[in-house]
Amino acid sequence: MSLMNDIINEQTKQGNLGGKNGTLGKKSSSSDNIVNFFIITGEITDSSFDNSVDPFVRIGTIDNKEKIKWFLKTPVRNNTKKPSWSYEINYDINLDQIKKLSIEMHHKTLLSSKSIGEATIDISNIENQSMIYETIQIFDPNDKSKSVGSVYLSIEMK
Repeated sequence: MSLMNDIINEQTKQGNLGGKNGTLGKKSSSSDNIVNFFIITGEITDSSFDNSVDPFVRIGTIDNKEKIKWFLKTPVRNNTKKPSWSYEINYDINLDQIKKLSIEMHHKTLLSSKSIGEATIDISNIENQSMIYETIQIFDPNDKSKSVGSVYLSIEMK
């Protein structure tokens, strides 16, 4: 092993460089695919939220046991029902095992956050498309038939 690998491994153990789950800390499986996520904008249409809402989005993979592993969280945008993020991340996903993603929009409060809405998207055929640009409708977590907003994003295989 090279000196550089030793340094990276030691820094990763200490929680630096993104920790063990960071880009440099984990070894990609040969069946993992690098997927680029670009969160562009969002909109909150639910009238129960006023213009002082502080939204952020998070995305996670859903495994075959319906367990969610969160890997992306956008910065919080203050006092807006139409946030703009232009937030981008590459993430390794084993598309043989992961077929769905969870997308949630939250309102950041002083000590925690309140769910605005959520959606589940099917990514089982993403390998057949080079890039997807899509507006994802998010729904009230307590009433899955009530649309409360949307998130505009792109997903691209690398």
